[in-house]
Amino acid sequence: MIENIHNVNSLFDMVVSKEYKEKYYDVTKYPVINGYNFVTSYRNGGKTTNILIWAMCANKIYGSRMSYIRTNKTMTTRSKIMTLFDSINTTVDDTGKNYIQKIYNDKYNRVMYFYNEKCFKLIREDMSADELKTAEILCYVHSIDTNDELRSGFADNRLDIILYDECIDNKVNNTTLINFLHIVSTFLRTRYKSVIFMACNMATGAPTILQQMGIYTKVLAQTTPYAMYTTEKHTRITVEILEVTEAFSNERNIMNDTFFGFDIDGIEIIRGSSICHESYRELPENTEIIPTNVKLYSCGYWIDVFTTVSDKWQNMIYFKKGTPSNHGTGTITLTDDKNYAFTHPYTYASIGKDFKICLLMAKLFRRNDICCDDYMTYICANSFYDFYKIPEYI
Repeated sequence: MIENIHNVNSLFDMVVSKEYKEKYYDVTKYPVINGYNFVTSYRNGGKTTNILIWAMCANKIYGSRMSYIRTNKTMTTRSKIMTLFDSINTTVDDTGKNYIQKIYNDKYNRVMYFYNEKCFKLIREDMSADELKTAEILCYVHSIDTNDELRSGFADNRLDIILYDECIDNKVNNTTLINFLHIVSTFLRTRYKSVIFMACNMATGAPTILQQMGIYTKVLAQTTPYAMYTTEKHTRITVEILEVTEAFSNERNIMNDTFFGFDIDGIEIIRGSSICHESYRELPENTEIIPTNVKLYSCGYWIDVFTTVSDKWQNMIYFKKGTPSNHGTGTITLTDDKNYAFTHPYTYASIGKDFKICLLMAKLFRRNDICCDDYMTYICANSFYDFYKIPEYI
């Protein structure tokens, strides 16, 4: 299992240049969660490539393997799938090393597709035929329309990552999602510390899956690049709408002027219009912060909690990127991870309504009397309270 997503993010940030992440999809810009991570963008946003690099980082640290999934098997033929890792194999840095060499410290230098086994393996180009047969599996290739075969004949207890690519297309129908969920159940079994990515281009098909997940209308109204939704039965789905970065905008503007200069409904999605960040309140100047004995552990991120004192502002709760709790006597850790709460003392999978300070936190959060040190903290704190739904009587 992927025990700590932060470790994977750190390795990803080490091997992928800042310039590349500024131009294309940056997997680590917003929280990656144990759950569904949905990302949509203009075409050629680098989504698939960077998710594959992130998966290699997880493989290096935790031995995790991945399943690359498409809607039907016609999309996974040899000719269509064998080039999946081409840009990862061929892109080199100033030292002449590709991503594989950098991640695996030259143990491997290429990812190769083995058609008979329907998987990609990590190899060195000087491996013998016998060594290739037993090479490390990195990524399986599957399709949703082979769901029945997979349910009865597939097992790998190291499969911790799923990428369902092009999950909005004209092949998706009303049974696609339930068949995909059967595959998720088959692959992940009880490994709850797993990560599912769902990627698509904008305006490429009917949004059937989003509708069945119950978040389509919310996504339509989403005015921020990243949002986290929680279903009535506590399943989390993040949705990132990839922004057109400044580094990409010049190329994109030329394409828009040349081909997409029309005033019709839906054209802004194709043009890749920018999205504004949801605003959050920063700590006002001349405000004293007082530490509390409470920490939040939400979406795998630690948040320290402070009360505030100011002559100019009413009292608020201040959330700041924090450090792990020592779980000592007198501490209170509130988390959205029930298993973590079960295995750590003084940790509660709730809003902590039995504690006066936690009730105050919930009350002030409901009134939006909160401030945060950055956008990431705001997202994770907001997700925590959205997950548990603050009771109306508070």
